[in-house]
Amino acid sequence: MGLIVLVVICAGIRAVFKENSNGAAVRLIGFFAVCVVLHVIAWLGAPYLYIPTRFFMYSLPFLITLIFPWSLYILLGRVPRLHSSAKLKALSFLGIVSVYLMAFGGRGNVEFAASPEQQLSQPLADAITALPKDILIAGWPAAEIRNVEYVTRRNVFLTAATHHVLHLTYMKAMRVRMDALFEAYLSTDAAPLYRLKQEFGVTHLLVETRDFTDPKHPPEYFAPWRARIGPRLAEIKGKEYLMNRSLQEKAAVYNKNGFILLDLAKLP
Repeated sequence: MGLIVLVVICAGIRAVFKENSNGAAVRLIGFFAVCVVLHVIAWLGAPYLYIPTRFFMYSLPFLITLIFPWSLYILLGRVPRLHSSAKLKALSFLGIVSVYLMAFGGRGNVEFAASPEQQLSQPLADAITALPKDILIAGWPAAEIRNVEYVTRRNVFLTAATHHVLHLTYMKAMRVRMDALFEAYLSTDAAPLYRLKQEFGVTHLLVETRDFTDPKHPPEYFAPWRARIGPRLAEIKGKEYLMNRSLQEKAAVYNKNGFILLDLAKLP
């Protein structure tokens, strides 16, 4: 279907060029030329302008939602039988677009909608929101911490959503953070937590207890940390520092429903 859409768009643009009385074709080509220029500028300035390819990616909705129906309408006007009847042309256009939408539209991101990912629990969100605005919270990047920043408006040390392997300098910074977090989360003593606090300014650590108590729910992440998780869990089994009752009693500012929020300023 994508090929058909592309053919219709190309044919429509070609028709506009032939009948270009108001400069529409030039403006249309100019839009994509600007996208190319922005892509090159972002590429040259990487990583400061984030993802260069987004300047191409963001133009795709414009193609599908605007240029495709516009091109289709232009091409229908070139059909002799429809050219003489505006009403028939409009009905044919609406019919084709309706069939297209029924066949391919209205689904959204099916995989995301069907995923078991849950929003941040309200009690935990309330507990974090009650903390000062200048805190920095760490937690396992692919777990509940992903929703903290959006829901509570509190800064987060690292999440899977921000750990993009796109630019070398940024990637190195994220790797240093993940290594430090890995050591702190899967530790047997307080030293890695003190490092998070002193070197990175982390003030709180969010712990999901089933990462340590449920063998079917170990923390997950992408390579190279994926291969390290299993052996580290086996190594620290029975000695998990974050499961230490004394630590939780002294440093936990929230401890409910399988989540513990530790204040690193209260480490024993």
